[in-house]
Amino acid sequence: MTVFIFPRINLLTDHWHPEGGAVVIAESLEQAVAMLRERGGSPTDEEIGKVEFHPLAGAAMPKVFIFPDAGCC
Repeated sequence: MTVFIFPRINLLTDHWHPEGGAVVIAESLEQAVAMLRERGGSPTDEEIGKVEFHPLAGAAMPKVFIFPDAGCC
């Protein structure tokens, strides 16, 4: 498994400020993107190209963590 860090996705949530960041634990980048899309995120090819990833040493379950921008409100 690998930790994929998406530092910025412009269309990630349906909040007032739809942008934010995400961390996904998945077996591949393709699976990570699919998991984000299942949660309503819509990363562009450019945003996917900026993903940082780090292999995990131990076992882990696939999971998505969404960090929405709070904005100014």
